[in-house]
This record gives sequence, structure tokens and C-alpha cells, in this order.
Amino acid sequence: MEQKKAAKHKSEKFKNILPFIFSIISAFFGFGFNFVLARFLGSSVYGDLQYLVSIATTFSSFFVFGLSYFVIREAKNSVHNGQLMDKVFTFFFFLLAFLTPILFYILYNYTTGLENNLNLSLLILAVAIVMSVNTLGASYYQGIGKYHESIFIENILPKLAMFVLTFVFLGFGKLVYFSENYLLYYLVIYGLIAIFILRKFFHKLSLTLTKKEYLSISFFFGVTITYSLTTNLTKIFQGAFFNNSQVLGVISVSLSMLQLLSVVTGVVNNLTKPLYAKLKREGDISGLIDIYRLSTRVNSYVCIPFYIFLITQSENFLLFFGSSYTIYPLILIILTTQSAVNELSGPTGTMLSMTGNEKYELLNGAIKLGVFSICCFIFSYDPIYGLCNALLVSEIIVNLTKYIEVWAIFKRSPMNVKTIFGMLLICLFDFLAIFFLRYISNYWLWFVISLVVGLAVICANFIVGLHKNDFKKIMKIGV
Repeated sequence: MEQKKAAKHKSEKFKNILPFIFSIISAFFGFGFNFVLARFLGSSVYGDLQYLVSIATTFSSFFVFGLSYFVIREAKNSVHNGQLMDKVFTFFFFLLAFLTPILFYILYNYTTGLENNLNLSLLILAVAIVMSVNTLGASYYQGIGKYHESIFIENILPKLAMFVLTFVFLGFGKLVYFSENYLLYYLVIYGLIAIFILRKFFHKLSLTLTKKEYLSISFFFGVTITYSLTTNLTKIFQGAFFNNSQVLGVISVSLSMLQLLSVVTGVVNNLTKPLYAKLKREGDISGLIDIYRLSTRVNSYVCIPFYIFLITQSENFLLFFGSSYTIYPLILIILTTQSAVNELSGPTGTMLSMTGNEKYELLNGAIKLGVFSICCFIFSYDPIYGLCNALLVSEIIVNLTKYIEVWAIFKRSPMNVKTIFGMLLICLFDFLAIFFLRYISNYWLWFVISLVVGLAVICANFIVGLHKNDFKKIMKIGV
């Protein structure tokens, strides 16, 4: 009996470590091919590529329409009798039929750089569709507790393919040709994965979603707006309204660096998503709050040193991509601050969306999009930093709103004094360890020392903090 328990514990621990390993591999491939493109194509050309990809990603968010969060929450709900994905894909196809003509009209007639370009407009829509299918398939794996398979399908496979193609074209001196057909390769890679997902999960049309479920999906669309839409719109607006590819390139590489944090934060947040739903069904409010605080602390151990590095030594990080990116280091500082506000305030949005309070996330999405739009107008006098400032202000307001909502709904503060004080202690410790590295004049010496110090500080944070068993606790998480 004891041997079975030990074997089960070891299996669960490995199951939770695997997503971190897969995320590291995924981050390596993703950062690798983006680094090559950014470094060898320059900020202007790279910015143009990111403009097109951002449009496709934004349209994908509209096509998914909150279905991914619904799938994660309902994947283990026996009420669907194994037909959840049939229901979801049926609704998805109706969304495609309704939205595709509208989005095509906008692309073809009113989008900067795409006016009257039939082929490119259709290509962007096709990429958005296959990316959406990929997202829905990955969400199902995540919902049933196989998050490592979700990462493999949604991230490792497509990023590995793009990574290989990038270096093949670089080796043959044809990187410019690759960039000119960038979206076409996106379509082929994501399209093959989409075919696999549809063959595996979609068997027949099913119109049996209830009115309550349709309403829930609509509320989940607010989650999409809150977490992804405004970031992509920042890049789209920069390319469409200000038409400054160099600034867009700096914004893109800055966001690419910040996305490296998802190696840990994304895994922690996604591991806990199904758990929030489970604890809510069991009525365990104390457990919900404990998981929230645990994930916030674990994420902070990695985020805080990363943010301190990016804010205090932004030019050095941008120089890694080439000198053309160092012209606007304040962009990286503003975007890092925006990311810090989102991560260090905790996964309030995840708690809301996974505990039957997704209606508040629709409101939060509207607030964020509204504040972002208003601030875009207010800061329109500044074509360089205006959109980044708009994103920062909207992030501050929506995270404050979410924090208050969680406090009001669950009748207790999401963060306690010990958690806040522990994070402040880590900030002080990390700042003293990192800040003075900026005075190292030799770039590669700075790079090597910073890498070593950064890894050491992250490990030390789990020891310096006031919660010594956080690492063990996160490894034991299971649905």
C-alpha cells in the first residue's frame, strides 16, 4: 500500500515537472527563431512581420470567443457525456461563418498595408482559423489534466517547425525569402496540427449547448479581451496608425522577452486553472485563496529578478537583438512595468473565470478595452510611447478592479500580509544583487555574469522568502 502511494506521488510530481520542461523547450524554440529574425532582418522588417502575425492572433481571439476557457473548465464535467468538443466545434463553425466575412471586409478595405490585397487578407484569416483550432485542442488537454500534452501541441510542435525552417533559410542565405512568405509557413504548420485535432476530437455537429452555457461562453470572451486582445492591438495600432515599423520592432522584441516568463508563470497559472474549478465545486473557499497565494508567490520568485533586470538594464537586453533596437529603451521599461502589474497582483482573473464568476471577466474585458481605447486617444500625441503608456494604464485599472472583485466575492483579501511582506523582502534582496551589474562595461562579461546571478537569485528566492515549502507545494498540485 505504501509503495503504491509512493509511486503515485512520484508520478504526480513528474507530471507537474513535465510542463516546466516542455515550456522551457518551447521557449527555446520560440525565442530562437524570433531572435534570428529580429537580429538579421532588423527592427523595421521584423516589425512588419509582427504586425501581420498580431492581426492573425487578434482575429483568432475573436474566432475562439472564450471557448478555450469554457473547454478547460468543462473538460472533466461528466454532464457532457464525451460530447463536449463536438458541441464546442459546432459553435466554433457557426462563429466562423458569421465573423469571417466581417473580418475580411475590414482587412481588405480598411487595414493599413492590406488594402485591396486579396491574397494576404485571405492568408491572415486562414492562419487565424487554424490557430483557433489549435487553441481549442490544447485547451481540452489542459482541462483533463494533461497540460504537458497541451504545451506540446500548441507550442512545441509549431515553434520547433518554425525554428528549423528559420535556420534552414538562414543557412542557405534566403532569410528574406522566408520573411516574405512567413504567414504561408504559419498556415502550413498550424494547418497540419489543426487537421489532427479535428480528426481526433470532432465527430459530428451538435447543437446541445444550453442557454446557460452559451451565456457562460460569452462571458469568457471577456477573459480573452482582458488577457490577449489589448496586447496584440498595441502592435496593430502602432503599425496601422503610426506606421512606424522600427518602433513596432522594439515593442515586439520587448514583448518577446517578457513572454519568456511564461516558462514558469504560464505553467503555474495553467496548472491551477482546473484546480480552481474543482475547489469551487467542493465549496473549499480557503483552498481557493491558498492556491491563489501560492501561485502568486511562486511566480514572483521568477518574475521579480527578471523585471529588475529589464528595468535597470534595458539597453543591454535590447542590444542583444541588434543596435537598431536600442533607440527606444523606455519602451521595454514601460512594457515590463505593465507585465509586473499583471503578474504580481496575482491570478485574480483566473479565479473569477474558473469559479463561475466569468461574467465579471466580461465586464473587466470591457473596462480594459475601454480604458485602453481612451488612453490611446489621450496619448496619441506621442507616436513612440503613447500606445505602451495606454497599455500600462489599462493594466493598472483592470487589475485593481479584479482584485476588488475577488475580495468582495470571496469575503477575504486575496493577499495576506505575510505574502505581501515576503514579496517585498524578495524585491529588496534581488535589487541589491542585480542593480550594480549595470556598471559592467564589457557586454559579454555582463551577459555571462548576469545569467549566472539571475539563475542564482531565482533559486535563492525560494529560500529567502517567508514560505519555505512553496516549491514542494506547487509540485504536488493535481486535479
